[in-house]
Amino acid sequence: MDNKPTYEELEELIRQLKESQGYNESYEKRMERNRIIGSIGHEFNNLLMGIQGNLSLIFLDMNQTDKLFTKLKDIEKNVEGGVKITEKLFDFLNEGVYEPNLKYKEIPLTNINRLKSEIKKTINSQLIKNTYGPPGIQALKVYEKVYSGSNTVLMVDDDSMIIDVGKQMLERTGIEVIVAKSGQRALDIYIKDYKKIDMVILDLIMPGMNGIETYHELKKINPEIKVLFSSGYRKNLDVDAIIREGRSSFIQKPFKMEQLTQEIGRILEM
Repeated sequence: MDNKPTYEELEELIRQLKESQGYNESYEKRMERNRIIGSIGHEFNNLLMGIQGNLSLIFLDMNQTDKLFTKLKDIEKNVEGGVKITEKLFDFLNEGVYEPNLKYKEIPLTNINRLKSEIKKTINSQLIKNTYGPPGIQALKVYEKVYSGSNTVLMVDDDSMIIDVGKQMLERTGIEVIVAKSGQRALDIYIKDYKKIDMVILDLIMPGMNGIETYHELKKINPEIKVLFSSGYRKNLDVDAIIREGRSSFIQKPFKMEQLTQEIGRILEM
């Protein structure tokens, strides 16, 4: 374990991988190698999502003065370092990363008390103390929309760890969560319960019916469907086109609690 590579060494290995890519390699061989590398990167990102999701849940119940707070923040920085490595790896595979360009202003001080009163009593006030929420002029609307009211979300992901941590994060906002571990299962649930489901969180990379295919099948049932696409990578042109139509957005794994809250609030406002 003492000989494990540093982030810098991993980046160097990726650079060497790029340079060693032989032009005489067959197309099939390159695609198979890239498929294997992509699968490893995808699983690694899911592991990072599990770590980041649990950190977000811990921060909801922890004050900054806690002696473990700084150490946990250091772990979060390591997660961010891991994300940068996978981004470089996926860039090598020509997958790219989708990053929504959202900017917010500081929450006016006069709104802080109102913001606190609107958040459900069951939600820990550490969200305000630790600034663990979207810091923007739209933040008040986001919290009012997400934390008050009774929304139902269908979460679709083939990874049990993602389902578990994602469900906990959503339930902490007061949202009712229905889970599905495949596109087909999501379709079966949506056919029966779509009238009570306010939005869908949909993983892009799944065996069988992938996220895009699942979206189109769900939209046949409800043309007004609201979807938050989720993936550790892949700037998908199909996703971009769907987002431009409105009523949908994208969140990159691993995401933090405030990022999830922000995107859900934006979509529910659409």
